[in-house]
Amino acid sequence: MKKLFIFCFILFGWHCFAQNLQKIDSLKKVFNNTKVHDTLRVNAMALIIQEYMFQNKDSSKYYLDQLFRYAKQTNSNWAYTKAYYNKGSIFKVDLQYDSSNVNYKKASYFAKKIPDKEFEASCNIRIAGNHILTLKVDSSIYYNNKALKLAKEVKNTNQEADVYFNFSNIYYRNEDFDSALKYAQKADSIYTKNKVRGYRRSNVLWIIAQIHLHQKNYLRAKDYFIKT
Repeated sequence: MKKLFIFCFILFGWHCFAQNLQKIDSLKKVFNNTKVHDTLRVNAMALIIQEYMFQNKDSSKYYLDQLFRYAKQTNSNWAYTKAYYNKGSIFKVDLQYDSSNVNYKKASYFAKKIPDKEFEASCNIRIAGNHILTLKVDSSIYYNNKALKLAKEVKNTNQEADVYFNFSNIYYRNEDFDSALKYAQKADSIYTKNKVRGYRRSNVLWIIAQIHLHQKNYLRAKDYFIKT
């Protein structure tokens, strides 16, 4: 039985790996197709970088270099935006938050040139998140407010919820649990309304559970841990 389980586990792993390779091959074809619009080509390469980011850092950096070369050749603001954004994400994965923010700021600069306020907001949300992790409260609030203004201008409610989650995190780390809960619930309300799943929803459910735990609301904490 144990051998069968190990065999199935290995088979599942190879199946997922093969699927990823097929996806990456398809994305490469899009990027290499000169008849495809610049935006689609850039998006395809950005997805390749993200596919490798947690699996093979060297491959991720290799394709990031290709995207930067493409940006230089075409002078494409969108290519520079996505290249710097993904470079910032690679540094974030490596826990190099200052270097990550340098690149997120460059991505925001090129997004503003396009202009793409939605992507600007995304960059500022990431910058604020990095400042939270390095306990730079004033900076995190500043970039959160910038992101919230942009998100409201483009009416992207999911980004508004991302900002509220960041605020919740700030207050949680400063042990202002009432304020943390207020912002977390605002984020969760939007995510629920928009049927958002995955890491965004699980993160906000987790912080609500933690807040209830600190406030000794053990039954509510248990409910949210189960939801997470």
